[in-house]
Amino acid sequence: MATTLNKNMLMNIRVTGKGLQADLVDSCTKATFSTACDAVTEMSLTFQDSMDLAIFRSGVLASGATVSYGGWSMVARTQDLASGNAGPQLTIKAPSLFVERLRGQVGEKAWGRVDVSAWVAGVAAGVGMKTLVQPGLGQQTLVRAKPEGDNRESTWDVLTSAATQAGVWLFEYGNILVFAKPSWLIKTTWARRSWDLWWDNWSSYSDGMGGMPKYSKDPNSNPGETLTVRLVSPDADQARPGDAVVLTGKAVGAMKGTWIVKSVDYPMTVAGAVTLACVRPVDPTIPPEGTAEKSTATGGTKTAQAATAGSAAVDRYVTSVNGKSIDVDGAYGAQCVDLVQHYFTNVVGGGNVFGNGKDWYNNSTALAACTQVAAGAAARKGDIACYGPSHGGGYGHVAIVLDDLGGSLKTLTQNPGPAHIENLGKAGLMGYLRPKKALT
Repeated sequence: MATTLNKNMLMNIRVTGKGLQADLVDSCTKATFSTACDAVTEMSLTFQDSMDLAIFRSGVLASGATVSYGGWSMVARTQDLASGNAGPQLTIKAPSLFVERLRGQVGEKAWGRVDVSAWVAGVAAGVGMKTLVQPGLGQQTLVRAKPEGDNRESTWDVLTSAATQAGVWLFEYGNILVFAKPSWLIKTTWARRSWDLWWDNWSSYSDGMGGMPKYSKDPNSNPGETLTVRLVSPDADQARPGDAVVLTGKAVGAMKGTWIVKSVDYPMTVAGAVTLACVRPVDPTIPPEGTAEKSTATGGTKTAQAATAGSAAVDRYVTSVNGKSIDVDGAYGAQCVDLVQHYFTNVVGGGNVFGNGKDWYNNSTALAACTQVAAGAAARKGDIACYGPSHGGGYGHVAIVLDDLGGSLKTLTQNPGPAHIENLGKAGLMGYLRPKKALT
């Protein structure tokens, strides 16, 4: 498959109301765009800058510039300027404009006990979004915590916590904020599309498909079944999380039936396939009361001391393994899961987690020692970042968080290469696993 960037797609990107300039299109060396029900929509653009940093100095994509593409609205937030093989390289990351507006709402606030569905609709309207909110999700007591040090809880954090407590998916469908259970979304008539596909054998399948679907079933994972479909039809870039995929055909076997799209990776390359990661329309498990991350306006010395101790424990661990190849199971070499399993066992105190990176976030053994934290929430040092099948060739990825940089994470990670410190983007994040006990 060709890897050349599609200049027609790049020219459809608009920056602060104007088309991406021709010189920027020609200078662009890498472009990615993805959206998911468990991660913030984000576009990343890398440019080969001139020796005197003409693109960087122009400020065209400086922080705050609005970026729109295919009905999505984003805002340039982070800039990374570094030397590349052919000179200076400038990388811009632009997360969702609406999420950034909600992240900007900080400060102590108590909404009290409210109807969750009505509250979500009001929050979305406040930042200019349309909504698709499932009715009848009950009531929750919602509080935005008072800022303490670097911990600045936002309305987006409260929203993601409310989604976890309600057992719903929270994502953007273009400019529509969706807050609903997968089972409700698949049965309700709304703006989503249904992709009706068939696969009879290795050489006979729907024209719009890029080959055989990828299927995985693991009773010990949640979700237990996943389906990955590659679309090459002219309308493939219209696929969104929340869409339905109905797969039929003579040889599909257990793959047959209705799926719901969980994430979409859009290639910005010529002849690139749009990748849909799908699951069965099964609702997320609502965590037992008292175990999920909740908004709170209380803190205190004990909490601060625990955080400090945890930070020191993570630092000691990084020093002990940085630069080493950690191979816990002795199979397949030093993988990302080997490093995280080693950390999970020796620092967090958890048991053995079996599976790939994409399986960690919903693994029962992992959840015995950790609390799930939504992808949109702020990460903490010591959290385990869990990436879905859009990473690692469909196997996902896990890494240890050292710092949340806003648009990216400073992590201790492994594969490619031995354990090392690297900044990873947030696209494709399923969420974080936060150790329940104080790290010592």
